[in-house]
Amino acid sequence: MEKLENVIAILKTVDCTTHASLKEKLTELELLHGQYDVHTLCEALEVSRGTFYNHILRNKRGNAWFEKRREEYRILIREVFDEYRQVLGAEKIWMIRTARASSQHQVWR
Repeated sequence: MEKLENVIAILKTVDCTTHASLKEKLTELELLHGQYDVHTLCEALEVSRGTFYNHILRNKRGNAWFEKRREEYRILIREVFDEYRQVLGAEKIWMIRTARASSQHQVWR
């Protein structure tokens, strides 16, 4: 009974419905995270717990490890691109960066 009351309270609190986009639902659930248990939050807006945890732990706000790594790669790629006066394509940039990384004992994927 208490769980159903919590689901109703969640649905009254959020600014979206169960038919909203996943991004909207996750944003609303994030605001309520900590006030209600995750099972109830996800059940109320019909979001899988795995998706919710991925959003919270591996968030899309730019501070995840893969975002930092991607930014590092972007800078490295940009350096090569600018060094060759912006005429190289992706394959040649890849070959140059791979050669440089192996000569510096780095792994570049």
